[in-house]
Amino acid sequence: MRRTALLPARAHVLAARLALGLALGFVMTASAAQAEEPPPAIRALDSADAAARAAAEAALRELDGRDELVAAVLRDPEAFGTLGPAARETLVGLAGEVELAYVNGSLRRIVRDDREAPGVRRAAVVVLGERGGVADVVALGSALEPFPNEAARALAAIGGRSATAVLRKHWERGADAAVGAALVKLGDPRPLSALAILLRDDDGARRERAGLLLTWATGRELPPEPAAWDTYVRRRGLADQLGQEDLERAQNAVQELAGVLRSRSSANLESDLAAVLADASWPLYARNGAALTLGLGDARGAQDVLLAATRNLEEGSVRLYAAEALARMGDLSVAVPFADMLVHDEDRDRIKARRRSTGEFFPVDPGLARALLRLGCRGAVEPMLELLAGDYRTRMHRDTLRCLREATGGEDFGFEPDAAMEDRRAAVARARAWWAQGREKMVLAARADDPGRSVFRKQVDERIAKLGAFKFLHQLRAKKALIIVAEPALPQLLAALSDEDLHVRMGVAEVLRGAGLRTAGPALAARLRVEESPVARSKFVWALERCGRRDDSGQVPPGVRDAVRRALGDEELEVRIVAARTLGAVGDPAADVVVLRAARENAAQPQENVQAFRAATAGALLLLGDDEGFDDLAVELLCDDVARRADAADVLRRAGVALEGYDPDDAEERRAAAVTRVRRVLEGER
Repeated sequence: MRRTALLPARAHVLAARLALGLALGFVMTASAAQAEEPPPAIRALDSADAAARAAAEAALRELDGRDELVAAVLRDPEAFGTLGPAARETLVGLAGEVELAYVNGSLRRIVRDDREAPGVRRAAVVVLGERGGVADVVALGSALEPFPNEAARALAAIGGRSATAVLRKHWERGADAAVGAALVKLGDPRPLSALAILLRDDDGARRERAGLLLTWATGRELPPEPAAWDTYVRRRGLADQLGQEDLERAQNAVQELAGVLRSRSSANLESDLAAVLADASWPLYARNGAALTLGLGDARGAQDVLLAATRNLEEGSVRLYAAEALARMGDLSVAVPFADMLVHDEDRDRIKARRRSTGEFFPVDPGLARALLRLGCRGAVEPMLELLAGDYRTRMHRDTLRCLREATGGEDFGFEPDAAMEDRRAAVARARAWWAQGREKMVLAARADDPGRSVFRKQVDERIAKLGAFKFLHQLRAKKALIIVAEPALPQLLAALSDEDLHVRMGVAEVLRGAGLRTAGPALAARLRVEESPVARSKFVWALERCGRRDDSGQVPPGVRDAVRRALGDEELEVRIVAARTLGAVGDPAADVVVLRAARENAAQPQENVQAFRAATAGALLLLGDDEGFDDLAVELLCDDVARRADAADVLRRAGVALEGYDPDDAEERRAAAVTRVRRVLEGER
């Protein structure tokens, strides 16, 4: 049974293949003169038997010289006309599958021929949409009435002004809905409303077709329901206004829409703008405009969407506009996420902003910092100084400098973005010297009734918990973020000084030192008195060097001096060393010089530890105006450890002693000569 069933099919295949040989003669003569009869290989496509037609088509596809044969028949109207509809439709379809030269004219002829079978004309329309061009637009336009779906899609595929003009002319005359959908596909949104109205038709088939046309035209997978598409039409209109190429018109649209937002006269505008911003499939300039409009319109209900738009994986311009919008109207709930972004060392736009990089970038960081500063997070200046110290492109430096001027009341510290690296670093050094005392003098503070404060507190607690994590990178990023938001987070940071996790207590001490808030001094001193861990005690004393420092009048926060003096007698040498160093920053010159001298005389540790302690006390004495211990500092300045040399040089600098050319990185002879000069200056001042 099975073998018998196969015989007819095999016979058809063999017959088709035998006929192919005769086709070659037709191929050889077709270009010289028109043939009256197509070859048997083509004639076989007209078989009444479906299996035979399929076998003939398969054999034709495998034929060497197939393309020339098909093209020759298509270009010969008489030979083409002798074929039946099935063969003609198959040949037209093959023309769309293979690369055939000079057949579009024949396809246009078929499209225009009202006497041609509809299936053949429809196939020609489809093929012209796949391989056609401007020359085929008029012919396809003539097919819009009999074949609206296929012709409209073909014109949309060709695109351009001529195709758009033909579609628009027919649409204005009341053409099929497919024509309007093709116009939308080509960027003309005007037919959208009419297409959406069709979704309300009583006929279910027409509603379904309208939904399919809308999906094809817009690329949006929405349910065929009027409400869904009405919303899309509104948002498409907003995107078109905000993203138009004429910059002045786009800006006018932003101002107009922002005014509507402020007046609260539109029920949908805020949510529609937020949706445009959140959806990456809308044009980039439309999303930028949506973010800007939300900010200018004080659309506080869109804050979460704006915050999401600032994430590192988003487009740089969207991040920047969203950050600037939140700088205008954000609350404290955005502070910690923004701080996280500023300390993220893999930020794409920051990497693109390097001076040796190329391509477009957006200075997102200054936008984030501006928002933080307006929320009272003074620590946002610190990452700005890091940016100015880095090798970034001029635009990044200019935007950063503008942000710094806003925060400092116009100070720029002589920083010039186009200056040489050495000059830029000198300006940053001046800015850092100001920052050491200027942070607490900035007239910025978070509102006590800030609506985002409860969310902010939760976020701060989460970052404090990360201080006890085992992953160093997580700890580091959490510390840097907390330093940025330290002012509004101070109550939680002080409470965490008593956390049961030792690593959290030490991490908070590092955060407080980094922020340098003198208001934290009393709490640090109080905790130091009861702290059992010597490692934590050393961290607390180390933090007091910054948080307990003398102010301009020589005063220190209450309890700080007594706590540091007590630590100078701690049972652990490491704590005593840090306490000696700290006393130079917080001590009373009249009283603590005596305390430090006594501590030096009582030191009784192994030789290497004695030197570390003596160097710390010598530095503290120098900061308090007593150079008695300079010999111990000289040992540090001449030792083999560059870190110790740099630390000793920093003590001299902070004490106001001229370094006389001393450089920690110089050769030993040059360092020794500089130390001799420093010694002579000090001896001459006695």
